[in-house]
Amino acid sequence: MLDRRVRDLDAQHCPAYGGSMRMVPAIVDRPAVVTVLVCVGLPTELLRRTRSRDGCRA
Repeated sequence: MLDRRVRDLDAQHCPAYGGSMRMVPAIVDRPAVVTVLVCVGLPTELLRRTRSRDGCRA
């Protein structure tokens, strides 16, 4: 694996807990994100932030 050669990391084995690890991909290029969202039928515009009316209730 590339991670083992580059960083001396075994991506199949967690050094801290001994269990197996999985790679989690991330798409950070905005045009690519929009393309994926359109393909799966999700909205591409950013949501507008609003203030909470009641605040945080525990």
